[in-house]
Amino acid sequence: SYYNNDVGDLELYLCANSTCTTGTNYTLAGANNVGQHTSIAIGINGNPVIAHYDQTDRDLELMNVEFTVTGIAFE
Repeated sequence: SYYNNDVGDLELYLCANSTCTTGTNYTLAGANNVGQHTSIAIGINGNPVIAHYDQTDRDLELMNVEFTVTGIAFE
């Protein structure tokens, strides 16, 4: 997860391979100034849990992102 400073959005890049040379970018919150100071962890279901700061509402937020998990590989 990362904050896209150009547009002020919280975004997530999901790697398609183990070297992360290809993947898909997702905008998770696009309300300007949302997503600063992002921190990510993997939940017990294998999906990302993202904490971030919402500058607009001046609030710390937590987001559970759900993807269909087909497998987790550790290298």
